[in-house]
Amino acid sequence: MESGTSNTLNTLRNHSLPRTAPRTSNLKAPAKLHQSSQPGPTTTMKSSSFLLALCAHILPITAAITEQTDTATIYIQPLVSDSAYPLATISYNPSTLSASLLSYEPPVELLPSLSSSSSPLENLALTGTFDTQTSVFKSSTSLLSLDNFQKGYKPTILLTLDSQGAVLGVTIRSGVIDAGATRDFAPKVEVRRMVAGKEPFLGPNVVLSKEGKLEGEVVEKTFLQKYWWVLLGAAMLTMTAGGSE
Repeated sequence: MESGTSNTLNTLRNHSLPRTAPRTSNLKAPAKLHQSSQPGPTTTMKSSSFLLALCAHILPITAAITEQTDTATIYIQPLVSDSAYPLATISYNPSTLSASLLSYEPPVELLPSLSSSSSPLENLALTGTFDTQTSVFKSSTSLLSLDNFQKGYKPTILLTLDSQGAVLGVTIRSGVIDAGATRDFAPKVEVRRMVAGKEPFLGPNVVLSKEGKLEGEVVEKTFLQKYWWVLLGAAMLTMTAGGSE
């Protein structure tokens, strides 16, 4: 009797109690944080610090290059002498092409006397940068007259530099000092840099025919070839007018 009752209870439980599905978690995965495309304040500060450090490193180098100066001593050697004499010492900046005269010794003792009737070569001299150890000119020389250093003349020393900033050549020319000008007889210094000249432009080859004319050349027409129809029309009008009379 008890076994039948237990079987009946088990049957009722199986039919009356609903089967529950396994529980699932309703927790959602944490959403990803939205990353902003704009740089944060830390990134901006790092970029600014890097630029300031770069400028602080470059500016002194640029200033040092701009302020770099060289010194050149100009010598003069008469053609009738084997010795060269210092004429002027010049400080120049290869970058800005500015220059200043440090010292100047006019070659008064080298000037020929006005009453001298010797060779005209005594009035000529070479000038340039000179190597005192080898006794030869380091730069190209220019020939000048010693009259450029006479009283009443103001010399101008022109330095020509190569691409590396070294003195390539020296030229001296003088101008007459005006009576109303200041009494500053010190030479004027100019610095120029050698630049590449313009290259020649070659046009197309000229081809001549057997007759010596350009091939494809259009021969200009004569007056009759251009306006023959006008003359023909005038002649026909004249003949028509004469026949009607």
